Amino acid sequence: MYPRKKRFTIFLNLSLLILSFDQLTKWLAREYLTQTHEFFLSPLFIRFELAENPGAFLSLGANWSDTARFWILTVFVFFILLYAAWSIFAPKNISSREFWGYQLLLIGGLGNVIDRAYKGSVTDFVQVGIGPLQTGIFNIVDMFIMAAFCITLWDLFLSRSRQKTKSLPKE
Repeated sequence: MYPRKKRFTIFLNLSLLILSFDQLTKWLAREYLTQTHEFFLSPLFIRFELAENPGAFLSLGANWSDTARFWILTVFVFFILLYAAWSIFAPKNISSREFWGYQLLLIGGLGNVIDRAYKGSVTDFVQVGIGPLQTGIFNIVDMFIMAAFCITLWDLFLSRSRQKTKSLPKE
């Protein structure tokens, strides 16, 4: 568990580092990715392809009206990020897993909100795969959002395992 002051310091430093790197890679992609570039390390492949995504994960909502996208992908996401910020900084005690999950969600969300506010879409440019299995096209902060999701699921799994262990009758 981290004290509030340390949580803020970690968040500020990590945000500056990740968001700067994210915006730099997106700028490089917009400037220099005029065609698809693929790199194969059999069976792994990495593909760099510029995709301006007006929607969310896997282009969910890309075909929605501008109004629907604004309310759902900007306003609603803004409130989710506010909740994540509150969850990081408001409680006196927070577990390490909760801290890292909320922090990575907040930083990743901010990276994409910056794009959405600046350009109206999110710049995606990386796709990876192993053989026929492949991801959608994503960006740097999307990886942090997915890490936050995994940490949160892991935390949920561990807390449920602890509850089941406590509720078992003792012999």
